[in-house]
Amino acid sequence: MLFRSFVEPDWFAGVMAMILDEHRGERPLFHVYSQGRAEEFADLGRRFDLRLHLEAGDQETLLNMSRADVLVMSPSGFSYLAAILGEGRKIARTPWWHHLPQGGNWTLIPG
Repeated sequence: MLFRSFVEPDWFAGVMAMILDEHRGERPLFHVYSQGRAEEFADLGRRFDLRLHLEAGDQETLLNMSRADVLVMSPSGFSYLAAILGEGRKIARTPWWHHLPQGGNWTLIPG
């Protein structure tokens, strides 16, 4: 997931809760790629198992996001590129400012 976007943290928390619900009996680890300080993610860290990747390099971030089993996207060209390169499930907030694929491994959720 890539934070620091135009999306409220509550939207991300809702999607993360949906993923937890879909994986009952498991406790998925959420890798969060963003900028900022760890304290900014404390609330999410109390609710979900997080591994923060703050201020990671662009190449490392793009590579790891594109390899995600489930990529929860921010409305950014960077997230979109990772989604196009990746083969896993993609979850995107709508509306988006351009076309997003529908069906297949794409899930579009209103924001």
